[in-house]
Amino acid sequence: GDKQGMGISLTYIASISLLNGDTATAIEYQNYALELSKELGDNRGIAGSLNQLGFIHLLKDEYTEGFELLTQSLTISNEIGSQLDKRNALVSLLKGYLWKGDFKEAEKYLQELVEMRKRDIKTNFAILSEQEKSMYFKTMAEEYDNLYAYGNLTYASNPAITTTLYDNTLMLKGLLLKSSTAMREAILTSKEPDLIDQYHEWIAIKVQIADAYAKGFDSDSLEKAANVLEASLVKKSAAFDDFYIGDPTSWEDIKNKLEKNETAIEFIRFPKDLMNEDSEVIYAALTIQADSKQPKLIQLCTEKDLEKVLGKITSTSISHVNEVYSNNALTELIWNPLKTELQGMDRVFFSPVGLLHKIAFSAIRTGETGLVRDQLELVQLNSTEQMLSDDKVQINDNTVASLFGGVKYNTDTSEHVIWNYLPGTLAEIDSIKSTIDAKVTVNYLNGLDATEERFKQLAEESTILHIASHGFFYPDPELVRQETQVELDQDELAFRGGSSNYGIWNFVNNENPLMRSGIALAAANDAWQRNAFSEGEDGVLSAQEVSNLNMTTTELVVLSACETGLGDIRGSEGVYGLQRAFKMAGVNYLIMSLWQVPDKETAEFMTLFYQHLVESKDVRIAFNKTQSVLSALYEPYYWAAFILVE
Repeated sequence: GDKQGMGISLTYIASISLLNGDTATAIEYQNYALELSKELGDNRGIAGSLNQLGFIHLLKDEYTEGFELLTQSLTISNEIGSQLDKRNALVSLLKGYLWKGDFKEAEKYLQELVEMRKRDIKTNFAILSEQEKSMYFKTMAEEYDNLYAYGNLTYASNPAITTTLYDNTLMLKGLLLKSSTAMREAILTSKEPDLIDQYHEWIAIKVQIADAYAKGFDSDSLEKAANVLEASLVKKSAAFDDFYIGDPTSWEDIKNKLEKNETAIEFIRFPKDLMNEDSEVIYAALTIQADSKQPKLIQLCTEKDLEKVLGKITSTSISHVNEVYSNNALTELIWNPLKTELQGMDRVFFSPVGLLHKIAFSAIRTGETGLVRDQLELVQLNSTEQMLSDDKVQINDNTVASLFGGVKYNTDTSEHVIWNYLPGTLAEIDSIKSTIDAKVTVNYLNGLDATEERFKQLAEESTILHIASHGFFYPDPELVRQETQVELDQDELAFRGGSSNYGIWNFVNNENPLMRSGIALAAANDAWQRNAFSEGEDGVLSAQEVSNLNMTTTELVVLSACETGLGDIRGSEGVYGLQRAFKMAGVNYLIMSLWQVPDKETAEFMTLFYQHLVESKDVRIAFNKTQSVLSALYEPYYWAAFILVE
């Protein structure tokens, strides 16, 4: 006698019939479910059944009947305020008009879906923790993928669609990071002691979570407590509302910031086939110049093309890097499609996406001998929205620079050597110290003094933080298993250990990408012989630990170490590794590496960089001058690994 239960069951039977290609049975059962919903006055059930029936008619090319039923479903959904049923009706209408070839009508429903998602973000992000935001955003990613795919499909006939594409890209790139940063700033500047105390309590729990990750302990209860506290903080600080005050950034704001010899590029990726999430993935560039009437859309290549050149699992050996940058594969995929648009330009602001995060753009060849950096000044950003910020590194009497190098990774009790001593790192920080000593206050840490404890202390007190040491990034263990069909084995790793598995399940096989990326500091070689119950720091600074620091006064971090720019690539949020962690902590400028950097040439790079920084007092100018000098002396492997991200 449960008519509502019967209606639900009938709807599922109709769906199964539809999957089997039996549209007649599907219509029969769905009509039965519709009648039961009408008897009960169940408007949600009615809206759902009308949507299903309308969609079946579209599959049969019966567009008049299908659109009529779907419009009824949309009307009822709006009347009762059911966002789920409204979305289902909009998606069905979008598919129907695309199948019919009526792109103008299809765009109307796609735009409504995107606007609906924007409202959802503004409403719901205000009560969600970052983990919940991430999960929630995954539910709406399809709409934005479809928007990009639609824009690519209709660009030739409707070039103005790029204004919508660029504006949405500005909103989406780093959305979770921006909202979390906004919350922190709102709280710490609130002058509300109780709120600030609660924030520090939340950070303390996150530190415990990082420790639990490191020791392989269950962190579920801690994570639940952290999420509850975070949700409370978000509500109390109203940070996301503050984040949305005023009009959102538009492509015209970026255009108005450009000089006539400058271009801004937002790289995007999307499925080639609209409404098909399993289709081939396309990479494209949205470009703006000072005289643009609207952004241009330039298609580049497929993800498979990039994977053939770069590999699915990052290899950072000298042979692989030389192979990638010694031929014209990246030239064909990235530079050639853009070179006409960039002709006559002096400077390009660009924001990568997906696999483009793995590329040293400055080292892409433009011909037999020339490189992109020879023709253009490149400014890499998390989002071109950052062009609107005027943050600069100040070199003055108040500047505090903390230098870590010449680290001793062994102690008297070390049993294994995972990280070897790097003599060049000591020469590097000695040279930097002599260059800047007269200009700023210097904290100089080497040997066994370059500890994880001192780093965490000085990180929150420094203007400039320079770390010359070993860095690491281990790929997603699930991806490795898919590629090799074997479990990760300690003996197959670049940094091998001994008998203990502490380092393996802590850093290598960890599901959390922020635990698979980090920096080795004093006594780090002892980490492989620790156990879960060892006290104190382990000497390995993970990205997870960095993310819990407050580095809002730190203007520049230089990671003079291997692979510090790598991490898991997560859609519009970018790279989850040290890059993400330092940005979460509040750092403005980051210099990081994309592959294993050689000791001697790295020391040379850094010495030159600080000489230019003291002279110019401009990080961007200093970085570009350094690359210019070294690119005339060495192959890209020796200088192009380092990228400056603002």
